[in-house]
Amino acid sequence: AGWAKSFLQLMQVVQLQAANFSMTYPNILQFLPVLQDLTAMRCLMGQTTMGLQPCELIYESIDKERLSPGWLEEQYEKHNAYVRAKVPEDKLLEFSVQDGWVPLCDFLGVPVPSVAFPHVNDSASMRRLGMILQVIVYGWAPMVLLVMLLLWRCCCVTREKKD
Repeated sequence: AGWAKSFLQLMQVVQLQAANFSMTYPNILQFLPVLQDLTAMRCLMGQTTMGLQPCELIYESIDKERLSPGWLEEQYEKHNAYVRAKVPEDKLLEFSVQDGWVPLCDFLGVPVPSVAFPHVNDSASMRRLGMILQVIVYGWAPMVLLVMLLLWRCCCVTREKKD
């Protein structure tokens, strides 16, 4: 299914963002408090609705799906069954983003917006996000060194010429 491909691509991005800092992967992002909180929150996903272990859905889904094709769809169905059992039928909308605004707005009792329904979490978007993260992870250290070199050149070399 298309959603599963996008989800797995997103999980690759999540793993890039959450990877530990090392000399071979200088992940400065892991030190940002907001991303640390996001990592902790991700580990809660799937525990209640799917009966999974902490962090299993987010950090093990790629391997589980590769070793057992269909694992992700099984978790999706478990989640949906849990929600259907807990939410009263008149309060539940079974919605697909391919359906666009109309069923969602009808369910909520609000007018349909005049703008197109957004489609932004596709696999291509996730791949681009992954590339951006890798540029940040591998690019920040050379940028810091470049700025330090320029400052040294500007400040120290200029002083030497004046003397």
